[in-house]
Amino acid sequence: MKSLIDVPSRELIGRLEGMMVHQNENYILAVYRNKFDDPTKIKPRDGGGTITAIAESVNDADEVLAFIDTDTFLLSEVDAEESSSTIVFIGDGAREDINFSDPTPEENHSSSRHDELNFEVDSWKIQSGHRYENDHYSEIIVYAVQFLDNGTVTRSYDCLPFRPKSVYYLDIDNTGGGTVFNTNEGLWATDQTEFNNDVNVHLGAYEYDWYSSKKNLTPTCADDFPSFTGVGRYCRMKYSNEWYFFECLDLPARWPTNNTSWTLDVSNAKCDFRVLRND
Repeated sequence: MKSLIDVPSRELIGRLEGMMVHQNENYILAVYRNKFDDPTKIKPRDGGGTITAIAESVNDADEVLAFIDTDTFLLSEVDAEESSSTIVFIGDGAREDINFSDPTPEENHSSSRHDELNFEVDSWKIQSGHRYENDHYSEIIVYAVQFLDNGTVTRSYDCLPFRPKSVYYLDIDNTGGGTVFNTNEGLWATDQTEFNNDVNVHLGAYEYDWYSSKKNLTPTCADDFPSFTGVGRYCRMKYSNEWYFFECLDLPARWPTNNTSWTLDVSNAKCDFRVLRND
């Protein structure tokens, strides 16, 4: 960074972007508002001032280095959510600009209604060698976007309890190739009517970084679901490759009856995932 001290300001961003390379992929310098900010407001909220934060965690608490006026401090996700200040992050941005719709996730992942069918993760693991964090914990989010054959989205979930799921590093990088978790935890639900109408799901998992800019996971559904061309998921990942899987599945075909299961294709080198229908 010392070589940047004498660089003219008009050239500084271009020079910085030239240094932002990860796994042979070029990234751009991203300056973006905190996810909790009200996007309709441009000035700082409630006179709380403006916080500038560097989008990189510095400890196991997932705190980032932040500045306000002349003060330097550590900022956590909880503190950012509760802050009355506008928070501006500086970090890595994706060069791609794919404009697919990103439905707002619903709060609930399942229901006790008698007419609903529940889907839960029966067992899962992250394969050894596929950790994306430098600290001791990885945070993983699993999402589900449910859609009809005509492309209409009916539900969108960040699936509890993966919102996010914190995983200790030795449960990923170990001699056994990754710890298997047998959990039987609910992911999402659909009702019988939607199921009878051949509802589908775009299901995926990624490494969550609360301070990162949004990167998009491009749906891979076009061949099997021609109408599903515009719905994906913007994910707060530091880099665009920090996903574990994303698949499009026909619910009645994959889970025709209670207690049927779907297991992620073993060719996926990043993780194993088994989803069970449990009415």
